[in-house]
Amino acid sequence: MMKNIFICCLAYLLIAPITAQCTADFDFGIETYGSSPDPSQGEQFEPGITDEPYYDVLHLLIPTYVLEIDSTLPFSPTALLDSIELVSLVMVDLNDTLISYTLEDMGLQVVCNNNDDSNYPCSFHGGNQYCASLEGTPTMSGNFRADITVKGWTLVFGFPFGQEQLFGSLFVDFGVEGCMDINAT
Repeated sequence: MMKNIFICCLAYLLIAPITAQCTADFDFGIETYGSSPDPSQGEQFEPGITDEPYYDVLHLLIPTYVLEIDSTLPFSPTALLDSIELVSLVMVDLNDTLISYTLEDMGLQVVCNNNDDSNYPCSFHGGNQYCASLEGTPTMSGNFRADITVKGWTLVFGFPFGQEQLFGSLFVDFGVEGCMDINAT
């Protein structure tokens, strides 16, 4: 009996998908907000191989003030950014940009680490650093653009106000193992 329990536990550990939270430890230096990889700098997610485990981390330094995001907004310079929440992450096929996939369609998921600051796992408070991992086993090969939509929250005349915005687009390529260049020798 004990042997069967041990075998079942071992089988579960080997078969069950293992996910671990990322660590929000990126060195942003003196910056007051930012991300890594940073799409505005041309950075992208690491490439992956179809049907192989994939893991990459998006580090986020959330600004304290609303105007740090967009200085043209009609807010006081002291208007605090309450939080930013992840609304969606959609994978757009770069070979046909009219086709997009959910992460589930591609065998992927986002695992957020908000340092237990909120009951909403993918909600990140202003003035803090967080991370979210993109992980899973990609089921499709190709070149994709990860369109990340977020919603920023602040108070306007004492009432919560949220606005959705495209945070950025990070590129990721998933291929098959081996050389894909037909001209290679």
